[in-house]
Amino acid sequence: MSVMAEDVVNFASMLKMAYNFLSGNSYLKRKKFREKKDLIGIALPFSDLAFAAGAIPVFPIRMEIFEVNKYLVALNSASNFFGWGNVTKFLGFMKKYDNLNIIDKIIGDVIDTINAKYNEMYELGVESGIPSDFCYGIKSLYGMQISKGKNVEANLNFTIRCSAWNKYLATQQTIPKARKQIWVDIPPRDIGSAIEILKSNLSDAIRQLEDITGRTCSDNDLRTQFQVRNKICSLYKTIIYDISASDYYPCNPATMAEIFALLSISFQDYN
Repeated sequence: MSVMAEDVVNFASMLKMAYNFLSGNSYLKRKKFREKKDLIGIALPFSDLAFAAGAIPVFPIRMEIFEVNKYLVALNSASNFFGWGNVTKFLGFMKKYDNLNIIDKIIGDVIDTINAKYNEMYELGVESGIPSDFCYGIKSLYGMQISKGKNVEANLNFTIRCSAWNKYLATQQTIPKARKQIWVDIPPRDIGSAIEILKSNLSDAIRQLEDITGRTCSDNDLRTQFQVRNKICSLYKTIIYDISASDYYPCNPATMAEIFALLSISFQDYN
């Protein structure tokens, strides 16, 4: 068993995150068709407005269909009955007899599957004519929009001081079957009325989200969502700054890299 597999036995929540990500398509279908929730595409970790308005924010790659390792599916099924804590204990027992290196196989499949899908989205973005000077991330995002963008009701776009990013947002309107674009322009901080402009832009975005969901987004809804966000940000900050910047990792660097990769996706839309 590899060092990374040893770490995963101690951090079974990594397997839980991996399963939730890889099975995101089924989760989103259930939300959209059974629970009649509206999906809102997002590409930056500002999903609070969508949640507060009663929608489900979605980082586009979650809508893709991934092949999930059969052993990971079995572990998730077991967790539904016994809880992830007991699954962790089982993995700790199994590692002594894991002659087939099942845990290594699960980890390898998760990494390969995610990397392959990102590369597929990158190639789709390039083939669809996105400018060649855009970075890997933007080309991949464009590919995600081409592939599954039609499944959302709208995209919630926050402009930032990156010309390539803002060009990418503009190109979304040229995609076939493009969805509604909700814009939140973030004004430069050195403008005297920056706060008032931002408040107005946020209010306009909320009104557009309310029109989509048919729900009123109250101050209490926003307050509740921002309280949740603050807790998430506090935990994320602890991992990013207190742990990753320290002289000691609770696991080997390769495992930490995979944890960060999964966390960064989860941090986008809190799913």
